[in-house]
Amino acid sequence: MAQEDIRVTVKGQVQKPGTYAAKAGENMLDAVFAHAGGLADSRFSLRAVLVGGARGHFAAADELAAPLTSPAELMVVDSGSCLVNFVRLLFAYNKTVQAGYGGCPACRGALAAGARLLARLCTPLRSAADLTELERQAGVANPACPDQCSGLKPLASALDQWREEFAEHAAGHCRASICAELMLSPCNNACPADVDLPGTIALTQLGRYTDAVALGRHDNPFFLTCGHVCEEPPCQKNCKRLNFDDAIYSQSLHRYAGEKAARAAGGLGKALTHDTIRPGTKSGRKVAVAGAGPAGLAAAHFLARLGHKVVVYDRNPKPGGMMTYGIPAYRLPPATVEAEIAAIAALGVEIRGGCALGRNITLSRLREEYDAVLLALGNGKSRSLGIPGEDLPGVIPALDFLRQVADTGAAEVGRRVLVVGGGNVAVDVARTARRLGAEHVVMMCVEDRFEMPASPGEIQAAEDEGITISVLAVPLAFSGDGRVAGALCTAIKPGPYDVLGRRWPPAPLREAGRDEEYDTVIIAIGQMTEFDGLEDSGLACTKVFIACPDGHATSLPGVFAAGDCAGALNSVVKAVGSGKAAAFAIDRFLTGAGRKLNSPLRSKLGCSEGEYAWAAARRARMPEQDPAVRVGNFAPVELGLDDSRAAAEMLRCICAAKGGRQ
Repeated sequence: MAQEDIRVTVKGQVQKPGTYAAKAGENMLDAVFAHAGGLADSRFSLRAVLVGGARGHFAAADELAAPLTSPAELMVVDSGSCLVNFVRLLFAYNKTVQAGYGGCPACRGALAAGARLLARLCTPLRSAADLTELERQAGVANPACPDQCSGLKPLASALDQWREEFAEHAAGHCRASICAELMLSPCNNACPADVDLPGTIALTQLGRYTDAVALGRHDNPFFLTCGHVCEEPPCQKNCKRLNFDDAIYSQSLHRYAGEKAARAAGGLGKALTHDTIRPGTKSGRKVAVAGAGPAGLAAAHFLARLGHKVVVYDRNPKPGGMMTYGIPAYRLPPATVEAEIAAIAALGVEIRGGCALGRNITLSRLREEYDAVLLALGNGKSRSLGIPGEDLPGVIPALDFLRQVADTGAAEVGRRVLVVGGGNVAVDVARTARRLGAEHVVMMCVEDRFEMPASPGEIQAAEDEGITISVLAVPLAFSGDGRVAGALCTAIKPGPYDVLGRRWPPAPLREAGRDEEYDTVIIAIGQMTEFDGLEDSGLACTKVFIACPDGHATSLPGVFAAGDCAGALNSVVKAVGSGKAAAFAIDRFLTGAGRKLNSPLRSKLGCSEGEYAWAAARRARMPEQDPAVRVGNFAPVELGLDDSRAAAEMLRCICAAKGGRQ
């Protein structure tokens, strides 16, 4: 090693564990992502770094980014791991070592108590009192004892940074789907909407298609919509089938059940009518929901089933938010969204379009007329680059472009199109531009290929359709006489690693700029919430979110928030889960009771002796339109599973053989 090098040992969930020579100025993130090759499993992100072995501490964000000054031993933990369980294992080890080492009685007692409490938190025996006592033990001070004796450091630093994960365990939920005693199945546990996926698959196997759809919609009123647009579903990241081969293709089975149910019932609308999903006994309470996207409509669905009168207001003429105006028809058939929204309206939910908060209605008026108000405003505004020429005609925000296509079915894009951005919205825009006749479409993003936020499958689909992906590049300015005609673009120098493994922020190499000709430029670098009408409401907001210090409750009594305006979600199923949680929070506020909705379909499903394919078997392959054909139409790219493919895929589900949730 050179004299200035620092020896760093990296262990745990990385691609290349080992000991490395870190250069002067390098930090722990460099050691993890540059030297050790990043995380071993691309499904997950960095969760924690334990410094100093089993008696060490978890590094905070500022320590991870600070230059290394002395040799270090790092244990990397990814987001697929349960921190509570990880600390439990550390305590079990430290307790064993302590027993052989001796040490002071106070530390031995704290380790024994901590190990017992951590073990309880990972089981149904857990309680909030266990967490309270665990925090007390972590704060026990014994000045006469050296640090290497107590072994309490991992717990104290973990509680300091991730107390919410310990609190979730105390409430009976393991976000990593590791603590098996706390869940039905990893997929159900990981689903933001808590859908009983094994149960829906079991019912579909039995040919009870309308029951399968009803069980799915019991927890997710957009169950069939998610069958089309769940990209990298959370349920698949922890699927038990990954121990053998591939995760269950769950979203394709949602769609299959819906298609079979619609055929059997004589139409999709009829297939969504089920006696297990009905309005609740009238409570006499009224709730206003501002925003008819997936979060607002999901909240309305559950509030109506709890017996409350719900009125949903939205600025757009048609409800659905991004489902209606932001997701192209080739990915999500409008008829599917319309049918599921109609099923929500059939519960007695009133939906009023063309009512914008701050223009047609005010928050103060809603608070006067309703017993509670839910703000589910969504991210309806595209972010801007802030560079010269962005105001030229022909430079279009992504959401404006997608909305125009959704409204009219057309948009003039010309022959050459530049799409700035690397996320799923950017992919939607690029693929839409190809379908509108653009011959040369370039997606330009600051990320490298493996860092792009878009789903790998969506990126591949774009390339199959002839779209060029230009990574590590950025536009500096747009030019044109009366309309955009070109862009000055340049390569970028990646920045330092952040905790997500991105090299951020990047720096443009301005001296390497090059001029490129384009007829249209579409900006798709992210979305944000518009807070119009809330400026003088007294509502506490950050720069990008409505503050919710207590779950979904805001700083104003009786006012709640859900969806993207309350936190970054970026998917339909996460928005549904947020709206669902907000609905039950509102119900507790209105009634003072913690009520639940139970489906009778969750009783024994009739196939507890069901079979599953125990031998390795790859997931079903979704039939698709040929890329050369599909770029000329907006019909669904995915054609749906046939009976044989669906049957084989359902047999792969290990948990469905249990008959779903008992």
